[in-house]
Amino acid sequence: MLDGNGQPMSSSPTLLEYTHTELDNSRYGNYMSSTSLMNDLTMAILQWQRIPKIYQEHFTLL
Repeated sequence: MLDGNGQPMSSSPTLLEYTHTELDNSRYGNYMSSTSLMNDLTMAILQWQRIPKIYQEHFTLL
């Protein structure tokens, strides 16, 4: 996610913890794709960021 100036936003301890866990698991070939959850995840993040619904279709989670 980017801030209003197009720079990466600060991360949260929760996001860092989940990322760290996912990376640890992927080292052993246990990586699980989140592709099937991407739309729900994107909507949850945009709602958490309080992005108005009329703009949400213009965002892509990378």
